[in-house]
Amino acid sequence: TGDTNETGTQTANESVTVIHAPDLTLAKSLTNNADEDGSGTVSLNDTLTFTITLTNTGNTTLTNVVVSDPQLTPNSQTCASVLPGATCVLVGTYVVTQTDVDAGQFQNTGTVTDNDVCPAAGVATCQSTVITPIPQNPSFTITKNADVASVNSAGDLITYTVVLTNTGNVTLTGVSV
Repeated sequence: TGDTNETGTQTANESVTVIHAPDLTLAKSLTNNADEDGSGTVSLNDTLTFTITLTNTGNTTLTNVVVSDPQLTPNSQTCASVLPGATCVLVGTYVVTQTDVDAGQFQNTGTVTDNDVCPAAGVATCQSTVITPIPQNPSFTITKNADVASVNSAGDLITYTVVLTNTGNVTLTGVSV
């Protein structure tokens, strides 16, 4: 609206179309190892803490946001809305199992679903995977003992006991003694 003494009030209208561009990034990282055994590495029964961060990188508010990873405790974080530039964060823990040690790694994937960008899991930008290596140390010892207490003369039977002990951190397979 403009006004002068010579022309009176003049009004001009203009419509501006705002382009909605919802977008997000999802980042997952291993943020702590409680290292219960003090080994200094990821190992059996260690409690790992992961942080999954959704950042709204678009220009519209994201709604009904759920950041999740079924292997973590807790396994999801729900945010009713996430403003542009804001985050929705899930912090969860996982305890390393013997299966993970045998595999030499723990692999898990965080996902996000929302009403705007990731309505269904499976879209590449809606997932973030972390592979945590677990050092493997396969080893064993063998001991052999003879029961000679019952041996009194030549020709007596000697009983031997052979024991294989897994002294490593992985399950041994195909073992023959």
